[in-house]
Amino acid sequence: MSPRHLPAGAAAALGLLALLLGVAPAPATAAEGGAGAARGDAREGEGTPGWAVRLDTYAWASGLSGRVRTLPPLPAARVDLGAGEVLGNLDGALMLSTEAVRGRLVLLGDTFYARISPRQSFALDGVPGSARLGSSTFSAMLAGGYRLVDRPGVRLDALAGLRVFALSNELRVQLGPLPAASLARSAAWVDPLVGAQLQVALTERLSLRTVAVVGGFGAGSRLMWDAYAGLAWRLDERASLFAGYRALSVDYRHDGYLYDTVQHGMLAGVSFRL
Repeated sequence: MSPRHLPAGAAAALGLLALLLGVAPAPATAAEGGAGAARGDAREGEGTPGWAVRLDTYAWASGLSGRVRTLPPLPAARVDLGAGEVLGNLDGALMLSTEAVRGRLVLLGDTFYARISPRQSFALDGVPGSARLGSSTFSAMLAGGYRLVDRPGVRLDALAGLRVFALSNELRVQLGPLPAASLARSAAWVDPLVGAQLQVALTERLSLRTVAVVGGFGAGSRLMWDAYAGLAWRLDERASLFAGYRALSVDYRHDGYLYDTVQHGMLAGVSFRL
């Protein structure tokens, strides 16, 4: 099947794949640690000897717009998807992040895995067909930081680290009685990143957290930035709930791949102090 006659169903499947690439995890997240994880409050770890460790699990309901070509030689497609379109085709996802603090040393980590298998029917010149995409995405981040400000109720961290992407995709198109055509590709890249994290205690239980990172710089992506702002509510000494808004932009182009998108939406989760 010629790429310039790509069925509408295949284009829709590629758009769903694009969204999962960005959901990965946050860069100092992370995922996108960093901009993707919205955890804890500004009082955690104060006065605690040794390492203060926090573990988070979260979900991100996001939409995505931009241009993608993740299965070359198929043509680039413009996508504009809502969160519901992605969730309807999600087989499963795992989003975990952690933060460890000792004195002024800060370590952030984030791991994300997701699997989707969208399927769409179409007709080409009256002949029925279907397009099915199988896609898995893995991303992991590790960042170190230094606590520039560490006052009661206020913390400011400078961050630097790496974010890894690895993805595998297969598009299978069936047109009438003809043999199915399939195309499989995989890609992986690493983005260096720098950024900052600010946590401010507003009340005894409520705190504000903002994180912003920028990376890529041509080493992996041409440019990547990730920003989060949200609130955390401390339930007790060990558990907190958090919610906020996150935006992630990635511009990756290499060997026929194109992933130039902005992803944004509400994020919420649960944080546990270990």
